[in-house]
Amino acid sequence: MDGGPRAGSRECRVATSVLTSARRAPPGFGVLVVACVLGTGSVAHASEFATPHFAGEHGHATANNTTAIFYNPAALGLRRGHHGFLDSTLALRWARYDRPAAGPADVLPGHAPVQDSQRTLTEFAGTNDGTARAFAPVSIPFVGAHSDFGTKIFTLGAAFYVPFDSTLRWHDNPGITTFAEAAAPGARDGVARWHAIDTGMVSRALSLAVAFTIPRLGLSLGATATAMHTRIEHAYARTPMGTDDLVDDAGNPVEGRRRLRASGWHGGFTVGAVYDVARRGRAWIGLAYTSQPQVRGGMRLRGTWTSRDPGLGHTRDDVAFWQTLPDTLRLSVRVRPTLRSELRLHADWTRWSTFDRPCVTRPEVEHDACRDPERHPTDVLDAFPRAWRDTVTVRAGASYWFRPHLEGFVGFGYESRAAPLETLDASLVSTHVLTPSIGVRWQLVEAFALATTWTERIGLPQSTAGRSELNRQPLPSRRPSGDGVYRAFTQQLNLYAELSF
Repeated sequence: MDGGPRAGSRECRVATSVLTSARRAPPGFGVLVVACVLGTGSVAHASEFATPHFAGEHGHATANNTTAIFYNPAALGLRRGHHGFLDSTLALRWARYDRPAAGPADVLPGHAPVQDSQRTLTEFAGTNDGTARAFAPVSIPFVGAHSDFGTKIFTLGAAFYVPFDSTLRWHDNPGITTFAEAAAPGARDGVARWHAIDTGMVSRALSLAVAFTIPRLGLSLGATATAMHTRIEHAYARTPMGTDDLVDDAGNPVEGRRRLRASGWHGGFTVGAVYDVARRGRAWIGLAYTSQPQVRGGMRLRGTWTSRDPGLGHTRDDVAFWQTLPDTLRLSVRVRPTLRSELRLHADWTRWSTFDRPCVTRPEVEHDACRDPERHPTDVLDAFPRAWRDTVTVRAGASYWFRPHLEGFVGFGYESRAAPLETLDASLVSTHVLTPSIGVRWQLVEAFALATTWTERIGLPQSTAGRSELNRQPLPSRRPSGDGVYRAFTQQLNLYAELSF
């Protein structure tokens, strides 16, 4: 899109402001939003990190299109010939965080307040309580091809795609009073700033897949090798004691800023199998396992950590950032009860329990220091309590062919929440999600097809109900309470084109 608006440009910021304030859009506004979406190159459409939905309703562990390179490489062997695949998911994502006004004098004895200081609540009203909103027009690509090279048992495929993305930008606080802004200018970044002002982790992957088919058994086996580049950038507010205090006892400002930038390369793999039940091409069962990035031992990203504190100026340190992303097990069943109909059922188990305590360390420090950061105060610069739980995704879908070349389909799914209430915060808005969808696929000619899927990702409102433990942690893990109510909602449109010959 040479010459078009880019993500983060003035034009895109104006488009975002109009959408979120629900004002009347000017003529041509829709074109501008689409241009901004195409210019971003990233997505934040899941309740935590992005859950890819390549090919819409046609992306799963028994799908015989090129997205099988990601979902289940064995499914590449279900279809002979040569195939190219171009896929993009465009998404509009909204998030909201309501933080209550509750200081030490507003809670029962023994209960942790949301705000760490009553003085902040009374003298700087609106700086640490109220509503924060985020909006992100984003996109995620998948480009790939696979071929059997004229054989009956061998298939090779390759693809580029984005398997993880948590990009999010919270808006400024428009309701802050003139006095509060003058006394605490950092509050302009909103009540979510203690956990995220702008944040994002984007992984871009290159994969090579191979599948072998055993026709006599109705069995296909496959494997994918993946090289992944991950980049993270995270900006947030911070005080030396990890509180949300704006001033110290003497009235001096204490709110500072931290910004982490880090990146690195890691490898991973997927293995899978697909069984053609009764070898009649009417029912398939697919099972696939995708490893963690780096397989084991955690991901080390190299980069810089910038600190800015009142009276102390800027410091910039070379650091390592450690985190462990999950592995996933996928199971799919696809059945063709008639020539004009198809039923699908999918389930994923994602081991988010590996995402326990990401941390920032000195470059020479090993991952073990993140497991007990308070015992390594000079080596661990910051730690992020997560303690996430494994998640389950269940999805059902159905297709009907109105004509041999025209398929209509619907689907409905549920995704469980990864973040426990004790560590939920605004940097990764994690809720239970419902996902109804509808779409159509049109085989224009024998060699070319187009398809689209519209999905609503409805995040169920999540209240921590006084459960947050973030401000009860020891340093360096301590940070302001994440108590409040979280909401997330995403509208996403998947489009793909498939060329076969």
